Amino acid sequence: MKIKNIKFIIIIIAIIFLTYSTYAKSEENAMKTSFFNEKWLDAIVSIETKDIEGKIYHQGTGFLIKSAKQTILVTAAHVIKDKNNLQYRRIDIKDEEIIIEDKTLIDAGAGNWFFSESYDLACRFFGWPSEKKGPTVIPIEKTLSVEDLQPGAPVLVLGFPSSLNAEFYHKPLARQGIVARSEKKKIIIDAFVFPGNSGGPVVYVPYLKVGGPLQSPLVNEEMLIGVIASYIPYQDRAISPQTGRTRITFEENSGLSEVIPIKAVQELISREDVRKQEEKSTQ
Repeated sequence: MKIKNIKFIIIIIAIIFLTYSTYAKSEENAMKTSFFNEKWLDAIVSIETKDIEGKIYHQGTGFLIKSAKQTILVTAAHVIKDKNNLQYRRIDIKDEEIIIEDKTLIDAGAGNWFFSESYDLACRFFGWPSEKKGPTVIPIEKTLSVEDLQPGAPVLVLGFPSSLNAEFYHKPLARQGIVARSEKKKIIIDAFVFPGNSGGPVVYVPYLKVGGPLQSPLVNEEMLIGVIASYIPYQDRAISPQTGRTRITFEENSGLSEVIPIKAVQELISREDVRKQEEKSTQ
């Protein structure tokens, strides 16, 4: 038998072996309909206010990330700015609901909210009852910069639209979209978001995860790319046929949404006053 034929047979056997080992390792995932890791949903927080009669008003979405030493809650600044009686609702790993009031965090020495000077962005240090296990958090290294983000990249928007707030629907929704444009200070995604989604994370999710020894030129894992700021509206006008002037202006959701790049979050949590509070909270 010629040496070329032997080499060809060896290559075929190697491919079969590698393919089998890849599928064998992922046998437990064989019946799944999505490659998305649902643990990301466990890091999502519903941000709410409560009036003196105890009525709950959903304000927006936040998510938990891990800094060097502490857990940090991140959201859009307009979600919490000038709001009273804030509270944070999340689901723990046992699928139990936990509500933590902002006052409780302040009394525990976690400080108050910090606001970005350049973006619609805010963060605060976050704790939980001592009898409860710590919440699921997103590691800060699980991020993808705008420089590495191209149009067409598939994303999921995680959060609580106001009509499906966490008081009645305990787990956040994952809504699909793609990156429409990626700029240094702003990302635009083609995805419908609604009031209540503000402050939620946007996660890059590959269409297909390649396992085992196989290689892919694509980023092959979920990565945090930014924070929902708002949807982008478009306006339509009703014009009078008699005067030719605009009589009514209608504003609608265009289906496009503005996302604050994750670099802005990294800059905020690295700021000197935030780091000082981190050290103080750790002591």
